[in-house]
Amino acid sequence: MSTPNSRFKLLGPGILTEMIAHQTQLLYNPSVQSIEALFTGSPFLRVENRYVPVGNEMDILRLDLTPRLAERPAKAGDLDPVTGVDLSNVSVAGVMVIMKRAYDNFHNERAAMMAAQLRAIENNDISAYPTNATEYNFSGLNVPTVPTGD
Repeated sequence: MSTPNSRFKLLGPGILTEMIAHQTQLLYNPSVQSIEALFTGSPFLRVENRYVPVGNEMDILRLDLTPRLAERPAKAGDLDPVTGVDLSNVSVAGVMVIMKRAYDNFHNERAAMMAAQLRAIENNDISAYPTNATEYNFSGLNVPTVPTGD
């Protein structure tokens, strides 16, 4: 006999809500080598192939992952939706390595983009700027737009 999934709640005949963790944070403290996960979930109802929030209920689950690094949270047959790789062989520590690598890649990508923009500003290269002032979203701030060179 399988254990029911506590994230699902039957509201009535054919009406099922699902508690979805719409925000997940991994909290790594390198000075003490601890890892925590913080999941923030809310109930959603699936209607016509889309999720609709239900009410204002919020569930916060904080979990110390440090003693669980060797655990493999995915089940056999859980596949990466893009690559098709079987995720059942990835440990919690493996997830942390993936997140660390993602941060490294995105941090370097952002640094390169910012350096290129700074060089463009220093060289007064307006081709690096958007060509239309509507591409800026200053949310009502009184900020001058960059000339388009027209």
